[in-house]
Amino acid sequence: TYAIPIHQVKEIIRYEEAVKLPNMPDYLEGIISLRGQTLPVIDLAGRCGFPSHATANRKALIVEVNGQTTGLVVDEVSAVANLDPVKDGAVELPRNLANSPYVRGIGRRNGALLALLELEQLVDFSLLGTIPLPEAI
Repeated sequence: TYAIPIHQVKEIIRYEEAVKLPNMPDYLEGIISLRGQTLPVIDLAGRCGFPSHATANRKALIVEVNGQTTGLVVDEVSAVANLDPVKDGAVELPRNLANSPYVRGIGRRNGALLALLELEQLVDFSLLGTIPLPEAI
């Protein structure tokens, strides 16, 4: 199970197919139009090197990182939760993960481990600036 900071999530929507773009990395699903705004959509599993699952539960997390808005496709959203360091244990970064730019830390919730993702590093937002987005979809 993975987690991202809630302050980076603007909304969660049901994911529907994106418009594919040529010559983009495999993890870039394409673009969607959300209330008149054209957004790139990244398959988070694909970006992490995991297989994607086209399930009915797929969601798109609309996130803002470093002033850029994009969609992150995930297999499902299981909860929106607070990690309480006192109740759930401190968020820590084990030494063997200290060199991983994609993991901010490991948290605990209800006895389960959560890998807290570092979106600034995981998603190459510099690439998104080079996508030739159409004026309208």
